[in-house]
Amino acid sequence: MLLLWFMGFFTFVVVVHGQHQHASNIKVITRSRCFGIVPPHMKLECTDPKHFMRVISAVYGLSSDTACGDLCCPQVNDCQVPVNMSRPETHNQIFGQCSGQQECIVLVEQASLWSAPCGRGKYSNYLQVKYECVKAEITTQSNCYGEPSGTMHLYCEKGTFINIKDAVYGRSNRTPCARRCCPAETDCVEKLLEKTPPLYTAILGQCLGRAECTIPVDKISGMCGNQFHVSTYVNVTYECVPVSIVNEVCMEGNNAIDVGYIQSEGYPAEVPGNNLRSCECRLSTAKNSSITIRAVDINMYSGPGCREHQELAMFTKTDQAAYSCQHITDTILYNGPANELNMKFVNTLFSNEGKFWLEYSASWGTVTVNCTSAISITTTTTLTPPVTQPMVKVDPGSSIRSILIVPDPNTKGGDTGDQSQEEPWRYQSRCFGKSPPHMELTCSEPKTFIKIQAAVYGLNTNDRCNDICCPSNNDCQVHVNASRPESYKQIVDQCSGQTHCIVLVEQGELWTAECGRGKYSNYLMVAYQCVKAKVTTISKCYGEYPPEMNLFCDIGTYIHIRDAIFGRSDYKPCPRRCCPREDDCAEKVRTRNPGLYTAILGQCLGRTQCSIPVERLHGTCGSEFYNSNYMNITYQCVPVSIVNDFCSKEDNMLDQGYIMSEKYPTKIPGNNLRQCKCVLTAPPAATIAVRAIDFSPYNGTRCQDLQTLTFEEQRKPSSSFSCEHRVDFWMYNSTRNQVNVTFLNTLLGNVGQFWLEYTASSGNVTLNCTEPVGVTTPKPGATTIPTTQKVTQPYRYRNPDESNTPRPTDTGKMIS
Repeated sequence: MLLLWFMGFFTFVVVVHGQHQHASNIKVITRSRCFGIVPPHMKLECTDPKHFMRVISAVYGLSSDTACGDLCCPQVNDCQVPVNMSRPETHNQIFGQCSGQQECIVLVEQASLWSAPCGRGKYSNYLQVKYECVKAEITTQSNCYGEPSGTMHLYCEKGTFINIKDAVYGRSNRTPCARRCCPAETDCVEKLLEKTPPLYTAILGQCLGRAECTIPVDKISGMCGNQFHVSTYVNVTYECVPVSIVNEVCMEGNNAIDVGYIQSEGYPAEVPGNNLRSCECRLSTAKNSSITIRAVDINMYSGPGCREHQELAMFTKTDQAAYSCQHITDTILYNGPANELNMKFVNTLFSNEGKFWLEYSASWGTVTVNCTSAISITTTTTLTPPVTQPMVKVDPGSSIRSILIVPDPNTKGGDTGDQSQEEPWRYQSRCFGKSPPHMELTCSEPKTFIKIQAAVYGLNTNDRCNDICCPSNNDCQVHVNASRPESYKQIVDQCSGQTHCIVLVEQGELWTAECGRGKYSNYLMVAYQCVKAKVTTISKCYGEYPPEMNLFCDIGTYIHIRDAIFGRSDYKPCPRRCCPREDDCAEKVRTRNPGLYTAILGQCLGRTQCSIPVERLHGTCGSEFYNSNYMNITYQCVPVSIVNDFCSKEDNMLDQGYIMSEKYPTKIPGNNLRQCKCVLTAPPAATIAVRAIDFSPYNGTRCQDLQTLTFEEQRKPSSSFSCEHRVDFWMYNSTRNQVNVTFLNTLLGNVGQFWLEYTASSGNVTLNCTEPVGVTTPKPGATTIPTTQKVTQPYRYRNPDESNTPRPTDTGKMIS
């Protein structure tokens, strides 16, 4: 703003740069009110629900005409001073609380009129505000590649948020053209989401929910029809969404509109850390109408325990869905027949994590939204399983088609991967101070393991229940994660994935308002489920955002990749980019793209979660050439209860079990001259088969001597493996019911890793692993490992790379 003084009076010159200009056909509304009138405020509003306010100006004035009641009859010749010049904080308040709203209340204050025409010592007697009622605008902006700035600036007025609708690359050959490019409707265009997903992700991250942002203008090369071309511009289509049609999920508020939005607290910032907090919104429309929910942006916390710590759930009378751990954009979540839908957001994180922005609409008429204030979760009512059908969770990385939409029964994939939906919750409690000071959690059913759901400290005055302390819903209770986070982590870590565990019963402080200060618990209660490991198949279409697939297993379980395929679906009545079906043309990733398959295994095996890229295969299906349009991944979450660490003293008896190298999937710790041994024993007349899920030993110089896995049984030559990296192959088939497996490691550095699976032809396999023992030096070049060998000189470790010994010709093939 430039202030010019001359000839005894002044003029205000406002220079507007980069803002929307006022349309000539929009009526300017003027509202004024005298200072000192009761009530001391005035109301600004737009009566059309699809319009919102754009504040133009606000001035303090002094009028001598008092015959107009509350309006003070502002005149052209009145002494006036812009509010921004007299009281900047009030100016910001008026523009901040009214811009983008349908109505607002403005406090009428008195201000000093300090300008020369008014004279010193005079004060205003009215406030005048001018504004327009405008509709949300959808803007398409284009910038040519190679222009000096190299960027594009998106801008929305105060009180509105940017919502990206589309972004495309284009090639313009229009002539004559005054710029580097002149976009036209006939141009060849391609979507950024499909061609450069990282750039599209960056645009969303920088722009969604903000008033302005700057994005880079890039270029791509590709085919337009049968001609090669390079794009010359980027087009971005966006909407400026007014705050009047946005509800915050954890803030009490109402709305009734045909299209509106619900955001997490403080969006686009992360959700503030609030321990054990729950927020709810209820959406309803006319009986013969229905509700549609679209995810503009769902970016939930994806760290350890993400399913338990942050969740967005939606449910109608017949359908349920919950979203946690994953990132979703521009996706229909619900378009079913219901005219009522409840939404609940639960956050139990102390740190600022996760955010979301949803759009809702009605098939006709308006949607009424009622959001309630956030409430704290402190009692075991949150632990009680729902009376209705349990909420179904969408597995992160699975098909982003919502499970609220009834799927085609002929499609495949889409298994949520949740391992606990049909299993009842079990409750175990014990008083503090009893002996022994612990309680046991057990899953006795075959092939089940523990999944911790919650743990609470409680105070109960009923002493007639012996050790269990008779927990009830009226007790004062606090979640262990809130009172003693380290204790909750210990419970989850030592019990998850196990068939049996011991939980120490400690005392926790009950610090909530309901309990009162200075009180401590007298019991611990744990809620858990006994679940089975399931094999899950998830699918993701090529070109969908985000361009990767997320695999997720609960704490206490490991990802085991079973299969990965490229597929081509041409199912026509498909609301998505692809709908996988049983009769699709499919090829294994391992066969067609070994490098990608190796990357998938390297990123996922033995971990609880991982992300893998969704790529495309060019090939033939029968006699026709085709491009795949989706990937399917089949994986299992293997519980720790059926996994043995090769170099730890452990026993197990299972029909199918696993052996891992130390600290898998990290490298084997360097241990000079160390040998570990496990014995596999099956019932008489049975045989044992061992399959290598991953065998990645040291493969440098003298690898055959320095790190070796050996199988031995009676009346059969031993078989040793070393040097070569191989995955998913049958390593050993016994002829008898007992096999000795020995692993030798004589490396000081952290090198190599392996994961084995064993089964018996009938019955269970008993596994007995012993603690590692020191061994003496094997002869260089030996193909088998001597069990005893006397040496006269102490063994000196020598870096294998220093040796001139040529690498053995055998690289992991079976030898005898």
